[in-house]
Amino acid sequence: MDFELENVILNVQLSRVIPLINILIALIFKNFITPIDNSIAFLLHARFRNSEKLEVFTFGWKCIGQGLSTESGVMSSLKVLSVSNCNLNGTLPIQGLLSLDYQLLKDNNFEIPISFESFANHSKLKYVIPDDNSLVVQSSVKSWIPKFQLEALSLTNNCSEMPNFLHYQRNLRQLSLSKCNTGGNFPNWLLENNTRLEEIYLDGNAFTGTLQLSFLPNLKTFDISNNKIQGQLPPNIGSVFPNM
Repeated sequence: MDFELENVILNVQLSRVIPLINILIALIFKNFITPIDNSIAFLLHARFRNSEKLEVFTFGWKCIGQGLSTESGVMSSLKVLSVSNCNLNGTLPIQGLLSLDYQLLKDNNFEIPISFESFANHSKLKYVIPDDNSLVVQSSVKSWIPKFQLEALSLTNNCSEMPNFLHYQRNLRQLSLSKCNTGGNFPNWLLENNTRLEEIYLDGNAFTGTLQLSFLPNLKTFDISNNKIQGQLPPNIGSVFPNM
């Protein structure tokens, strides 16, 4: 079962509706919301009494700017968390959501550790898109190896240094680190480690050095503009990137 609220003015008591939804729920808010009796706060704090089977939670466009919290274990089956354009802040309350494989968190004010250590136990995670949030650089971070292998990661306008956990990723299809002002040598190892890449956006950074291109048969988009890379593209680029 899907439950969608889109382009409406909401003026019902959602707390009376939610106990009926115990299989699959999508809550989509794409316009201004007018709550009664703190119903939206009820949603934002995700205190669903019968939500063990909840798999999809979606909030978007002009929803209320508050903190977002979940009670550990209550939404243990949640696979999709999509909260975009909501001006939400604070840290991500995902410790108990170990079934997550998709997170869309664009255009909020969440503070996400650049180490991504808070995702350490999320072995099913495949898609992480926290564009335009705040990646926090930690002063001291212990070494760790992620249990997840991402297929898509987008940190556009979001990080000032290369996240270390990327050294352990081998299954990326889409990667965006655009407009991060990240410096240092161009990360040729990213291409070498992820031979299934289809789209890669590294534009708007301060990468230096030269390109050492790996064979990427599925690559369709390769944007490295506005960097400080030296040298010329190799003459065999057509055979290295045959799909471009």
